Amino acid sequence: MSAQKNDARIQLEVTSNIQSESTILDDTYYRTTFEDRQSALDELKNLNTQLQNLGYLDSSYDLTTQSDTLYIATFLLEKPYPYITLKIKKHENLESYIKQTGYKIKNDSITIETAFAKAYLKKLSSIASNNGNPFATFQITNITKTTQHNLIGSLKSSFEKNRTIDRIEIEGYTNIPKSFLRHSVKLKEGEIFNRDKLDNQSKDLSYLPFVNQIKNPQVLFNPDSTTVYLYLERKNANKFDGFLGFANEEDNSFRLNGYLDLLLTNNFNYGETFILNYKADGGDQSQLHLKTKLPYLFKSPLGIEASLNLFRKDSTFSTTQQSLDLVYQLNQKNHLTLGYESEQSENLNDNTTTQLINLEDFTSKRLTTSFTHQNLSTNLFFPTKRRLHFRATFGNREITESLDKQISLTAILENEFTLSDKHSIFAKSTTQYLISNNFLTNELYRFGGILTLRGFEENSLLANLYNTLNTEYRYKLNEGIYINSILDLGYLENNIEKTKRKLYSFGLGTGIQTKTGILKLNIANGLFDNQEFRFSDTKLHIILEVNF
Repeated sequence: MSAQKNDARIQLEVTSNIQSESTILDDTYYRTTFEDRQSALDELKNLNTQLQNLGYLDSSYDLTTQSDTLYIATFLLEKPYPYITLKIKKHENLESYIKQTGYKIKNDSITIETAFAKAYLKKLSSIASNNGNPFATFQITNITKTTQHNLIGSLKSSFEKNRTIDRIEIEGYTNIPKSFLRHSVKLKEGEIFNRDKLDNQSKDLSYLPFVNQIKNPQVLFNPDSTTVYLYLERKNANKFDGFLGFANEEDNSFRLNGYLDLLLTNNFNYGETFILNYKADGGDQSQLHLKTKLPYLFKSPLGIEASLNLFRKDSTFSTTQQSLDLVYQLNQKNHLTLGYESEQSENLNDNTTTQLINLEDFTSKRLTTSFTHQNLSTNLFFPTKRRLHFRATFGNREITESLDKQISLTAILENEFTLSDKHSIFAKSTTQYLISNNFLTNELYRFGGILTLRGFEENSLLANLYNTLNTEYRYKLNEGIYINSILDLGYLENNIEKTKRKLYSFGLGTGIQTKTGILKLNIANGLFDNQEFRFSDTKLHIILEVNF
């Protein structure tokens, strides 16, 4: 029961002389205060109709007036009619819709709970709308009572010709790459009109990084056509991500390191992306990574990805890696790749005195395959809600007069667990495993640093097998500021050095939305197992993300 408080002069009390019926009345919504007598009488009629819809067809009430401002209605519900059997006229659409509700037609009829009858008609209307018939109607007629104290009626329906999406009109950003609408959002002309599906497609549109929806899609139903209107504007999706790291050297001096990450998206209205990433530790190593992706070639779900990765460690060795992948976009969240990868590494100076061992020139040629699932969000600071990535490469590594088969496996799983509007927990697991009869130092995985294991130097850790677990507890102070904890765990195996090590790091971080972009500060300290904590090993990371 719900009470409405205002300046009304008439109070309505609803009761029953039977306790079980009073409980039913208490669970039914009705108003209790009114400005005039007629409004109170209309509310009683509505309440009685509600009760009849619940199966109390014989309900009645007596109304007494205690005063000019107090009305008392005493109800007698009588025995309910719990079930109604609906006779069905044979119709292909109607039979299909009924099956989608989970009911089976027996002897040209179905039996449902009387209290569910009104909701059942709405469900049928929703199913019809989602199957291209938004103007279908359903009614229950010719209701009669049975001797078993149930009801019998007829389910009457009317249908129009199924509607399809005949036209898609775009207001605003008319140059949006149409292949994204067709393959990523799955919105295309000629499909059966489905209102619920259109709402989901509208939500998917909002996840495209280069599009803003001005308002929700609208539908124009003409007698002979159906037109969907999209209201879009282009959004700048280019991103510059810069990072500076500060660390102590053994002589107590500071060393500056960092990276630059440039992402260019949809600058030619094709949905293409280009990535440039440069990373240096301020000392003896640097890395350049270039990658481009061209989606939906020739309006098909197929695209291509190409990448080039250059790595150099002082005058010790350099590595060049190229890859070319064919991408099949299953939908906006999932894609598969199949490709080819080659890698060349050169020992730059055989006479160089170095701590690194097992350095040799080599060439690798590999076939690659991968699967990626990515669920995006509209969160300003953390646009990725969930990501799963699995990659495998199969091929040969060639050293002078020696050929070895190798397999490389990669698995990345990350998710943000939302506890409330302000609280969340982030976890990311990364595993890489190189399978080979023997290993070279210049082919091992390099990890450590802000993107893999915070509190350690960039790319300072070498392994043929490693796993990292990055965790954060995040607390949003307001829409423009958050703070987070840092707790990272790691494990590595290096068969060249015959070592197995556990790694830990911990610290704190914060993110601030500024006029320039998002500023992130992280401070973390990394430790090997059985290593004492030293404050001088603490790393400070400053990251600035700018969209333009």
